[in-house]
Amino acid sequence: MNWQTLLLFVAALVLVLMLRSRSGSIPPEEARRILRDGGVLVDVRSPEEHRRDHIAGSVNLPLDGIAESVLKRFPSKESPMLLHCFSGARSDAAVAQLKELGYLQVHNLGGLEQARRIVEGGR
Repeated sequence: MNWQTLLLFVAALVLVLMLRSRSGSIPPEEARRILRDGGVLVDVRSPEEHRRDHIAGSVNLPLDGIAESVLKRFPSKESPMLLHCFSGARSDAAVAQLKELGYLQVHNLGGLEQARRIVEGGR
């Protein structure tokens, strides 16, 4: 392995780690603990997507308009929330918005199937 390949590998690894820490991701065991302790599972997909398939007990707060709806539904900035969407991209954007609003305990579970595995893995 030459130095250029090694440098490229290290740069890619740093990028992945930076994106992961920015996304608000959380270990599965910690996510299940938050839910057991009263945290909220938030689906940021559209109402139509949520109606077609969703995780039981999830609250649908679509990304477009999440700032207004979360303030009404969960006025406490201490409310622990685990967010997901179809792929993880919209929930990542929602986590960023909620953190900008001052919410302290918001985490991205990723896409629907990943979130389902995390949530149902503790049962």
